[in-house]
Amino acid sequence: MKGKGVLFGIAAILAAMLFISCSDESVITVDILIEPSLDYDIIMPFNNGFAIVQKDGKQGFIDKTGNITVPLIYEKVHDFSEGLALVRKDTPYISYGFVDEKGIEIIPLIYSWAQDFNEGLASVVKDSKSGFIDKTGNVAVPLIYDFSFDFSEGLARVRKNGKEGFVDKEGNEIVPLIYDIVRPFDGGVAIVRKGDKWGILEISR
Repeated sequence: MKGKGVLFGIAAILAAMLFISCSDESVITVDILIEPSLDYDIIMPFNNGFAIVQKDGKQGFIDKTGNITVPLIYEKVHDFSEGLALVRKDTPYISYGFVDEKGIEIIPLIYSWAQDFNEGLASVVKDSKSGFIDKTGNVAVPLIYDFSFDFSEGLARVRKNGKEGFVDKEGNEIVPLIYDIVRPFDGGVAIVRKGDKWGILEISR
C-alpha cells in the first residue's frame, strides 16, 4: 500500500509540474503602449510596422510609437509594399506616386493611375498608356499598353487593342498578344481564351 501511495504522490507532483509548465507557456500579457489619446478620424490596422491614419479627409502613416512618419497630405495611401507606399493627391488633378517609410517621395506623383509594387515593379499609367516602373522610377516595361497587371512568377498580363499576352520584367513579349483573355500564372501554368475556346499555357525554363 505504501508503494502505491508513493507512486500516486509522484504522479500527482509530475502532473502539477506539467500543468504549471503548460500554463506558463500559454500565458499572454498585453501592455498599454499608448492610452486612447490619438486624435484621428480613422486608424487602420498595423501592417509592416505602420498604420494608415486619416484626419479631415487626408491620410498618412504613424509608427508603433504613434509618431507621424508620412504626413497627412494625401487623399489616399496604400499599405507599404516592398518598402514603398502608393499615394494619391486629387489637386490640381488626380496623381499617383510612391513614398518611402520616412515620407520621402521616391517616385513623384506624375501618374494618372498606379498599383502597388509587386516582384520589384509597379504598373503605372501616364498619358493613357500603361507599363511598369522600378523602385527608382525608371521605366522597366514601356508604357505602350492599354492595361497592365501585376507580375506573377516573373510574367505580367498586358492588353493592347483588345488582345492580351504576357511580358517579362525587361518588357519582352514572352507570350504574344493574341488572346482575348489571359489569367495570371500560378504554379507555372495560366489559363487563356481565344474566341470561345480555352487553353492552358505552361512556363518552360
